[in-house]
Amino acid sequence: MGALLVAVKSSFADMQAGKHDKIRASWALQFRNKAHLKFFIGRETFELGGVSRSVSTTADNSYVGKADEVIVEAPDSAMGDVKKVRRICGFISSKVISHVLIVDVNSVVNVNAALSTPYESFDYLGTFDNWGDIGPRAFMKPNGETETIERCFDFAKGEHGVFLSRRAALEVADTPLRLGSFISGSNWDLWIGQVIGPLVGEEHFLTMPVEPVAEKTN
Repeated sequence: MGALLVAVKSSFADMQAGKHDKIRASWALQFRNKAHLKFFIGRETFELGGVSRSVSTTADNSYVGKADEVIVEAPDSAMGDVKKVRRICGFISSKVISHVLIVDVNSVVNVNAALSTPYESFDYLGTFDNWGDIGPRAFMKPNGETETIERCFDFAKGEHGVFLSRRAALEVADTPLRLGSFISGSNWDLWIGQVIGPLVGEEHFLTMPVEPVAEKTN
C-alpha cells in the first residue's frame, strides 16, 4: 500500500499572500510522518524553437517552487481549476502514492478526521449532497447564465476535501476534457464527479460519503 498525498490546490497569488507558510505552521504539521503534503501552482508554457518556455517573464513564471511546491502545466486562475486538478491527479503516476486528498488552499483540514476515514478501502470519498443521485442539475456560468446538466452525477464537494484512489485519480487525469462552461471553469469537483460517477454505477469504483474533513475559511 502506498502513501496518502494531501494535494493543496493553490496559486502563485496565494503563495505570495503567505498562505503556504500559514498552512505549514498549522494543520500541515499534524500530517508529518503520516502523509505527504504538496502545494500545487499552475503555470502555462508554450513551445519556442523546441524548448518549453514561460508565457511571459513575470515573477510568477520565473518562480522556482520550494520542496513542497509543485508547478503544473495549467492556468493559475480559478477558471483553470479543472485543468489544474487533472494535472494534480496525473502527478501521482510516477509516485508511490495510493490515494490523494485534494483540498483548497483556503481550507482548514481536520487532520484527525481525514486520517480516520476509511479512504484506503475506497476509490472516491467526500461529502455529497445526495450520494448516488443522478438527474438534472443547474449551474451558474461565469457570465451569470444558467446551464443545466441533464444527467448529472452527484459529486463530493471540493470545499470539504475529496479523496481519490490512485486508479480513480489516474482516470480523472486521463479523461479528455469535454466542451462545456463547467469543464473550462472552476467546478473541478463537479468534473471529478462526472468522470467517476458513471464508473461507480458500473461497479468499477467504490465510493462512500463521509463527514467533511475540511472547511473553507473564505
